[in-house]
Amino acid sequence: MGFEFLAGKKHFSCFLVTIQTPDGVFYRIVDEKSFTVGRSSDSALSFPEPNISRIHIVVSCKKDQIWLIDQGVS
Repeated sequence: MGFEFLAGKKHFSCFLVTIQTPDGVFYRIVDEKSFTVGRSSDSALSFPEPNISRIHIVVSCKKDQIWLIDQGVS
């Protein structure tokens, strides 16, 4: 999975997420400055895999840097 921070207008920001699977490469735009990835359907990116935590990581942008914060559970 890859994350790219897209900055446009002064107050607009979002992420372009690249997801690579055996079926191909998929792209998704997440229009938030911070979002979660996990098994939960409440996550911005949800993967129904048993080895992924309900909320696995938090992705955010701080000072034009992408931060991935592992939630430390599985």
